[in-house]
Amino acid sequence: MAQRVIFGFLTSIVFSIVLYAGLSGALFSIDTLFSLEIQSKRYMQLLFLIFGLFGVNYLLSQIPKNPHSLTIHTYTKIEIIFTKYILTPLVIFYFFILYAYTFKVLIEENLPKGILAWIISIFCTVAIITYLFWTPLWSKKAKKYKNLLLLPLFLQTIMLGIAINIRVSAYAWTESRYMIAIFGVWLFGVSLYLILIKNAKYKWIFITLSLLLLVSQIGPFSSYAIGKSSQQNRLQALLKKTQPHFEKSDIKTRYEISNIIAYLYGKHSIESLRLIMPEIVAKFQNKTKLDDSCHNFPLFATNELGFSFVNRRDLKKSRNFFNFHSQSETLNISNYDWLIRVSYSSHSKKGDYLSVIKEIDTAFILTENELEIKESNVTIANILLADFYKQILSNKELKNIKLDNRSIASQNENSSLIYKDKNVSVKIIIDSIYRSKDVKNTHLKVLYSKR
Repeated sequence: MAQRVIFGFLTSIVFSIVLYAGLSGALFSIDTLFSLEIQSKRYMQLLFLIFGLFGVNYLLSQIPKNPHSLTIHTYTKIEIIFTKYILTPLVIFYFFILYAYTFKVLIEENLPKGILAWIISIFCTVAIITYLFWTPLWSKKAKKYKNLLLLPLFLQTIMLGIAINIRVSAYAWTESRYMIAIFGVWLFGVSLYLILIKNAKYKWIFITLSLLLLVSQIGPFSSYAIGKSSQQNRLQALLKKTQPHFEKSDIKTRYEISNIIAYLYGKHSIESLRLIMPEIVAKFQNKTKLDDSCHNFPLFATNELGFSFVNRRDLKKSRNFFNFHSQSETLNISNYDWLIRVSYSSHSKKGDYLSVIKEIDTAFILTENELEIKESNVTIANILLADFYKQILSNKELKNIKLDNRSIASQNENSSLIYKDKNVSVKIIIDSIYRSKDVKNTHLKVLYSKR
């Protein structure tokens, strides 16, 4: 019986792919030849409808009405090896990864990463397929261990719900989040059904999946309708919160505004933004009539709001770069005798950025996380800077003045470090600090006096 289900499942996937390729090609041809401007979401809807309706119904047609009349057929050696030594270890591998990460989240009290939802979805899918493959292999003694495969699946659906709830609370609904959410609901129900019902029928697994896919693509509760309205509401809230001085808002807010405008424009056309920013939409459409090259509405809209479009790369870079400027032209150097500028670059050799005070034969050597001070070639101080840099890069209290492709913040007490010992008195002030995976650059002002 399980073999028929599995074979029907694989066959339905192949047939559905062929059918989708043919129909999507036809849609593309109509779009190209007749200039109907078919939206990209129609292709995704077609995909779900084919797999949800044709694929599932074809699979159900392969399941015999009276499975007891089938001749019992045992697995071949290859099928047993595939089930026991490929699928099952794969599930166990995912199991340890996910539960290790779950414990990490609980111990550190951090929010789970967004990609967790996708990883859990893959794990649950592989777990269900493995369960189906194991069906002919359950012996009377081994049946009591069936729930050991289903229980982790059930528990991970709870973590999936938490992960999706966090993303939706922070960034509202999108089509992908909606689809993962209903997939999680389906997994939760399926795992409970298989655990609690002794003689569970596999056909209900696929029937319920087909119904959910149908609901997700048609009507007011479809993924597109929910995603569109949710992002529209979120954009309106962000615009209301930051207007009229958008240029003074932090880069994360401007990234979110940029991202939502690009999302709505790309997924739901410019009409989805007309009620939110009618003047900007009208101005853009008038401009496109005069200039055919003007077609990037998200860039145009953010410029009209008063700031440059912010993409993910800009946001990521701003998290690693701080360029500090004092609020006045003067710098208070009382209690210090010397002002030295010193720099470090990960692409340079040690000593390339060497600053020297010749009058007192003192050298300042900045490495990645340490400032070494030498007098007459003898080290008199080693100042560790790793924790200081970490504090600077994670400091959310710094007041942002201007944010383009980098973060420029005003200088305050949090951007300086004072070091004193029996030999020296030092105040370190950050001019700029940049940290990425491959590059580390630092520029400092150092106020120095010998004690």
